[in-house]
Amino acid sequence: DTLDRCRTVTTDMLRARLKAGTRTGLKLVQKFMLDEPVHDVLPLHVRKILLTVWDPIGVLKLDGSETEYDEYVQEVTALVRDGTLHESAIAEHLKRIEETMALAASPSVEKAARALLGLRNACQREGEILVEQILSPNGFFAIWLFARDDGGYLYEMAKFLQSDFVGQPSKWQKKAWSGVFNDPVIAHNYAREKAVYLWGGQSKISTDFKFRNEIIEYLETASSYEGQLRYERDVPIANVPHEVIEQWTDLVDEFQFDNYREPVYSPAENAAIRRYHAVREEVLWYLPFGLLPLAELIGSEPWERLRLGAEEALAVFLIRGKIQ
Repeated sequence: DTLDRCRTVTTDMLRARLKAGTRTGLKLVQKFMLDEPVHDVLPLHVRKILLTVWDPIGVLKLDGSETEYDEYVQEVTALVRDGTLHESAIAEHLKRIEETMALAASPSVEKAARALLGLRNACQREGEILVEQILSPNGFFAIWLFARDDGGYLYEMAKFLQSDFVGQPSKWQKKAWSGVFNDPVIAHNYAREKAVYLWGGQSKISTDFKFRNEIIEYLETASSYEGQLRYERDVPIANVPHEVIEQWTDLVDEFQFDNYREPVYSPAENAAIRRYHAVREEVLWYLPFGLLPLAELIGSEPWERLRLGAEEALAVFLIRGKIQ
């Protein structure tokens, strides 16, 4: 059921891009609208990477056939499944294919190999099916969008980690994750906007203000037991304590505090972010692994410290309030 839903969601989202008038949207819709039942999403994602990341011929730029690289999907998928292979083995295989095409090695080979290795890690998840992998321009970071068995959707940020040992495969490591979404389109939009926020784009300033507003919304929930209980009632599949803890790292990068600056953030708001982050880090030491149900955490000493820290930060942000 999750595989079928994943296929439907992916196709619906790609149709939306087509409706927006993008040529890439058209090609991706055509790729995913297959006649046969989908029992394994990995070949679909491999096909997408070969077409949109590797693409040594320049199919998309030349408006060529979206089936150009289909003959290589099966063999590349087999390499991706082989957990013993280093990403360099995948890159070498792509280079050999380019040689058979009488092409020089394309500059996209290494990035494509890293993206394919990302699929290996993302498609091994229990209870979650990969809907989309969004790569950073340099191919060292990704955002994964998943459909869950329980009907929810979430996205995660991951970073490529080069292996320090000869012969040992590199891997992608989860860096942060979002909360659970009921609506796949909303989850997809948030993931795309996060990519713009992290990796730049024409709308970066407006996206910065949007994330500032989301920090306020997060603090409103984290600072209110009533808000947390309402969230739990409205979204029964959500693990509210987990989301209160983890959504913060989705909104705030602890290694980039200096980036939270004017004109989007006031100096006081930057200081509030740092203080709340420090409170959150301290509280984590006193919370049980896996967290308790919300009803058991409410009123406990660490959860109250977290709530008060969020309340203090929220008061600073509400001086200016949300900014459109």
